[in-house]
Amino acid sequence: MVKKNKPISKQSSKGEKKKEETKSRHEAVRRELVISEDQKQEMEKEIPTMRVITPSAIAQKYGVRVSIAKAVLTELESKGLIRQVISEGKFKLYSKTSA
Repeated sequence: MVKKNKPISKQSSKGEKKKEETKSRHEAVRRELVISEDQKQEMEKEIPTMRVITPSAIAQKYGVRVSIAKAVLTELESKGLIRQVISEGKFKLYSKTSA
């Protein structure tokens, strides 16, 4: 019996599709390094009304780095707009202050 080999072009195209799929799965997210005054004022209004206030939630919602989000949350806490509820290890959870 003679085995028939598949054409080379079909074999290579399958391999190329797999490589393309793996590349598209890992997209780099570009985050802002600096926030403007308008964005800062918007954050001051909206963050105290959020249900879950964590640095990662802020970073994802506003497209800033987590370090910037931490700084904003620390500033809002010092102003008395939010309060820190949990601080375990590196995890921090904030809540709006009760009036």
